[in-house]
Amino acid sequence: MKKYIGIVVAILLSVVAIGTYGNVVHYNADRDVKVKVTCHVKEYVPIICCKGHSNIVYIINDTHGLQLPFIAIAVGNKLIDGKTLHAYVVPDYSQLPSGLHVKIEQNTKTIFPRTWRFFWGVIKTEDVQPGTYYVPIDVYAYWDGGSAKIESCSLKIVVFKSSCGCRCGCLRCDLNERSIKDFDE
Repeated sequence: MKKYIGIVVAILLSVVAIGTYGNVVHYNADRDVKVKVTCHVKEYVPIICCKGHSNIVYIINDTHGLQLPFIAIAVGNKLIDGKTLHAYVVPDYSQLPSGLHVKIEQNTKTIFPRTWRFFWGVIKTEDVQPGTYYVPIDVYAYWDGGSAKIESCSLKIVVFKSSCGCRCGCLRCDLNERSIKDFDE
């Protein structure tokens, strides 16, 4: 009799043990992954970086109220499935001194396959200390079936003292509309 009770107890314990392991019906896990697999210009959402920056702007320390336009960043669409891309940028102006006024357009732009779009900015200086300043720019892109946040190159601004007393903006940029063709190869 004790033998049968022992077998019944063993069977009941094994049923309980199997039942507790069999109750997992759903399991879900999320994890962020950041991987650099290629340089910016060869990505599916390419960004041009000139000498490590989205653009380099050279400007005098006082533009006397003139707002001067420049290309802040160029974003392309090289998605292999030919999907249309939508992108916008988020600049961080927190490192700029007072007197250096920069505004980069933040509206969403549609970028068709194998094309590029420019995000423009304007700059104005009012008695700014000469030096080098940076504006980090993040690019957000989305398309049918995916999205990406791209920490791109910073905009570099070099402010120099005007030695000629001119009242022009004296703006020069390294990235312009013609230079984009060099990166499209």
